Amino acid sequence: MIEEVIQLSQADFTQSIFEQIVHMLLAWRNTELQFRDIIEQIVENTKKENAVFKNEDYIMVQDIVKDLLARGILVLGSNQDNFSWAWLRVTDTHALFRLAEELKLSLKKTD
Repeated sequence: MIEEVIQLSQADFTQSIFEQIVHMLLAWRNTELQFRDIIEQIVENTKKENAVFKNEDYIMVQDIVKDLLARGILVLGSNQDNFSWAWLRVTDTHALFRLAEELKLSLKKTD
């Protein structure tokens, strides 16, 4: 019973992080970003909630970014000068907005 509660809270935490990343990508979709930008923002948000961002949470964020890469929403590199990891770029804004709608996030499309 206790394990189920812990798993549920971890699932809720994972969902919260996933939604935060989608929010960030929508806000930053027209700017160059690095993986560390995502991590720094998540850590800052976690501290505001008086929670602790653990080492395994970094791996979870990597997995979420990997999922967004697999969906074609993100691509490695931002331009010809920064064409590899850890640079990232939103490639499919429409898919990003569809994902936000699936998550039932209240977001406004600005362009």
